[in-house]
Amino acid sequence: MISKKIMALAVAIGLAPPAMAQTDVTLMYTATAPFVAAFVAKDQGFFEKNGINVTMQLGQNGSVVLAGVVSGSAQVGIPTPTVVFQAVENGLDLRMFAATNIFPDDTISGLVAGVDSGIEKASDLNGRKIGVPGIGGLLHVVMRKWVDENGGDSSTINIVEV
Repeated sequence: MISKKIMALAVAIGLAPPAMAQTDVTLMYTATAPFVAAFVAKDQGFFEKNGINVTMQLGQNGSVVLAGVVSGSAQVGIPTPTVVFQAVENGLDLRMFAATNIFPDDTISGLVAGVDSGIEKASDLNGRKIGVPGIGGLLHVVMRKWVDENGGDSSTINIVEV
């Protein structure tokens, strides 16, 4: 009786699918709200259930994320699209394969200035210095477009990466 049970167990073990091998992946991201989905996926076990052992690595900005992917220190990066477009335009062989988020039409971003700065409208930024997370990144491009469409002249602004 025991030998039949042991035999059945041995057969069942032999027929069971092998355990899924874990693939190590470093995912590089920037510290902005849209990329929280990757953390939720990790916390909910999505990666693990699919055989992926993810290490999350913070990159200062989209350019740093791309450098991580190109150098091989990260296998997946989550930069802003503008950074990828510029990199491809300049000869890097990269592929964008998924969107990480969708913004509603009324999404709000903002510029922050000191109370005593005298900045109240787009034209008040003319000739000033503005910091952005990455030159050529999404916030840089959007800021310039907003200034130009709202009475300012972005070509007069000294833009620095912070």
